[in-house]
Amino acid sequence: MKFHTLAESRSLSESLIIFMILVFSFSSACLAWGPLTHMAVTTETGNANGFPVSSDLMGAYLAGTTEPDIGLGDGSSEDYGVYHSEEFALAMEKVAENKKSPQKELLKARALGIRCHLSGDAAAHSSTGYANAKPMFENADYGLPRHVTNELCIDMLMYSKNRESMKKQSLNFLDLDTLIEVRDQWSEITGKPLASDRKVLQKDLLSHKATVISELSLAEHIVRDQPDKLSEMTRAYSDMNEGYNGGGGLNQSRQNILDRVRGDEELKTFKAGGLGYRLRELAINKIPSNSIKALEAGLLKISRSRLIRDNATKLGNDKVTNTRNRALMNFCSNLFDKSLSFEQAAYRAGKNAFGTPENDEEKLLFLKMEATILKRKVDDAKSQFEKRPWWKFWLAITNSDKKKYQALLDEYNTLMAEIGSLEKGETPTDKSLNNSLVQADASLKDSAASLASLKSEMDSAYRKYLEAVEARIPEATASALAAYQNACKKFQNGRILSSSTIESNSK
Repeated sequence: MKFHTLAESRSLSESLIIFMILVFSFSSACLAWGPLTHMAVTTETGNANGFPVSSDLMGAYLAGTTEPDIGLGDGSSEDYGVYHSEEFALAMEKVAENKKSPQKELLKARALGIRCHLSGDAAAHSSTGYANAKPMFENADYGLPRHVTNELCIDMLMYSKNRESMKKQSLNFLDLDTLIEVRDQWSEITGKPLASDRKVLQKDLLSHKATVISELSLAEHIVRDQPDKLSEMTRAYSDMNEGYNGGGGLNQSRQNILDRVRGDEELKTFKAGGLGYRLRELAINKIPSNSIKALEAGLLKISRSRLIRDNATKLGNDKVTNTRNRALMNFCSNLFDKSLSFEQAAYRAGKNAFGTPENDEEKLLFLKMEATILKRKVDDAKSQFEKRPWWKFWLAITNSDKKKYQALLDEYNTLMAEIGSLEKGETPTDKSLNNSLVQADASLKDSAASLASLKSEMDSAYRKYLEAVEARIPEATASALAAYQNACKKFQNGRILSSSTIESNSK
């Protein structure tokens, strides 16, 4: 096993964050439910009615519920129809007959998992299926791609509901050689040629595995660290069991699995016996701990570091050209931001991708959402200023916390004035707005130039002070220190004046 240095681990963590964001951004709209939902619905049905396989085969059974979606990470796959077919499950069972135990039983259990996937999807495909038909919010469309965003959110909720049961399980993913055997058998059953490029298929398998693990990590983070956001999601998708406007929901998927998936007595009673160690070797990726702890730790960094989150989002914006996919990518990133509510995360994602709408009614909705976010920042800044701890003595000199609060308050008041104008049917003219921007820009440039000059003077005075100290001349040292203190005061006064000038122009 290779161990990474701290620097390498930090780099890997940021790469994993970016991968997580990008992998959802390129997700296909072909799916009906996401991977966590497939595993969770299968787990629920088994807990309520009994599992068609023994506990020793659960890793392959649960992994199988996700594996028809192998190869869909980039948004398309010519193998979609191959893996989403009863013939593929049959081909897997035929290959299993020529295997020795426990591979034989594992493949049969995996085939049952695939049938669970197909049965669950049958309730939600088509334009009336839940993922396609369900609006994220009844009163707003923030431009997010409906299908895949709904899938992601339902995955979070279904993981939350079944978290304790799922954490006890392991996942046994399909290996490359067996996948090729099953593909060849599928071709023999259907009479259709099917080429298998090992490099492409290996990439598909790894991408699928990483997608499932990434979603598990994101879901664990939301469930564990952001209960308020999870509650919002629960309210937004309160109809996910019944379905939307008559379309199939999760209850129908559960019933389909119960009706269509049957295991034989051999699989229900199978015990590894002396082969148990081989099963443990095959059972990889504990949910959601052990082997993915490093991945989860990397992903959770995004919730604590705005720099990493912004860098990941910037890279995603550079890589993702489709605007709706860019909105989804921003939404995934925003979910980690604890300062945003669930709807605010969606709103910000839509705004970043599409900008503020020109339609006054939609624009008003966007501005009100922005005001809600900004008001929270104003309140936080006010609290920090008013409850300033005594030991932060430098704040008494710089008043930077008070200035931050005042700047946010001014921004909030300006935004509320714009909202008031829109509600009255008034809009500022482009000319007046442009003049304000020009004045503000000029003030910023003048202030920056003045501050730069004062800082240069202060730095020069400091260097002369150090030279006097090194020369050990008391009179020169005292004079240089006084000059340096005077330069510091001038620089600080310049900052205050600059801040006041800019604030005045912004009003």
